Amino acid sequence: SSSFSSSGSSSSSSYPAVSAVAWGPCGARFALGGSDGAVAVWRSDTPLDGRSPPMASRAAPHPSARVEAMVFVSAAVVAVAGSHLAGAAHGTDSLVLWDTLQPPG
Repeated sequence: SSSFSSSGSSSSSSYPAVSAVAWGPCGARFALGGSDGAVAVWRSDTPLDGRSPPMASRAAPHPSARVEAMVFVSAAVVAVAGSHLAGAAHGTDSLVLWDTLQPPG
């Protein structure tokens, strides 16, 4: 599950820093990528009040994963660039395409 918080608290160390943001092509969705490698997608009309879950999320595949950049390549597919995103143990840069409509696994 994603470890993003919408509480806005900067004093908590239990949430990752947001390292990348991407808007969907129609502005109806946005994605946040974290310094912990997690990625989450929300509808733009969803209140970020800490109670509304993202419409899709993906946990990091490796403990050292980090999201560096993201872009929506269609309404449902996000290209995510960073390190350790493909689960490589010896961390190389990687690019992952994520279809947010497909279940994880």
